[in-house]
Amino acid sequence: MNLIEPILADAANVAARLMQAAQPGEVLVSDQVWRAASQHFAFDPRQPVPMKGKTELMPSWAVDNRQARQSLRLQEPSF
Repeated sequence: MNLIEPILADAANVAARLMQAAQPGEVLVSDQVWRAASQHFAFDPRQPVPMKGKTELMPSWAVDNRQARQSLRLQEPSF
């Protein structure tokens, strides 16, 4: 087992729990993702989610698709 496997397993576990806690059509993200993406996307805070194997509740955020932030449009490559 290498050192990266436990990190990836934890991230996959968190993602699975957030998917289970989300309402239909809702995308929940962890506090870590919220901090990394909050400058680019709008989020609404949600109730913390219990995580199997963790003592503390996981803060969660829902992506708010009603609040459009300035988007970035990439130039299509021309070949």
